[in-house]
Amino acid sequence: MNKNKKVFFICGILAILIFTVFVISLNLGSYSISLGDVIKTLIGQGSKSQNIVIFNLRLPRIIIALFVGSALAVSGTILQGVTKNDLADSGILGINSGAALFVVVYIYLMNGNVYEGMSNLTVFTMPIVALIGALFGAFLIYSLAWKGGINSSRLLLIGIGVNIAFTSILTIFQLKFTTQEFNRVMAWTSGSIWGTSWKYVIAVLPF
Repeated sequence: MNKNKKVFFICGILAILIFTVFVISLNLGSYSISLGDVIKTLIGQGSKSQNIVIFNLRLPRIIIALFVGSALAVSGTILQGVTKNDLADSGILGINSGAALFVVVYIYLMNGNVYEGMSNLTVFTMPIVALIGALFGAFLIYSLAWKGGINSSRLLLIGIGVNIAFTSILTIFQLKFTTQEFNRVMAWTSGSIWGTSWKYVIAVLPF
């Protein structure tokens, strides 16, 4: 099997697996819906409760999970290609923590109390703030790692150091929060699709 056929075969298998998980995710949960009822609901023939569960709860979470997974895969591939290091990824290099730090500070400043529901303005501007934080982290890492050129090992080590620094600052900032606020911020920075609605999908879609 040549390289092109192998890539096509692997992509086909992965597409089938994603579709399978997509269907199973619509079917399973605390409110179980049979496959037949899922299909009926998708074509507009489901009950009111089935419509709410599938269209308001499960579909936006599944779609945003696909978006986030795709973004992480692409970012990891780019970083490993640029640094020529298989260990490089946005989490290790401090890019993620830079984005998280900017967003957590932004949520706090915009809402006053991050445990309260976030406004639509905050939801739609969060990706931009996260991008600015990630770019700042990347610029800082690149600047500190530059020494007549870029060495992949030095870039990785500097990235790990910047990641620790950002995480420490984030932890200090979180000490200002109440227990409830701290728990929500921890859930946000660790990653969660809980509470995802269509406005989150729309906010992430352009990126």
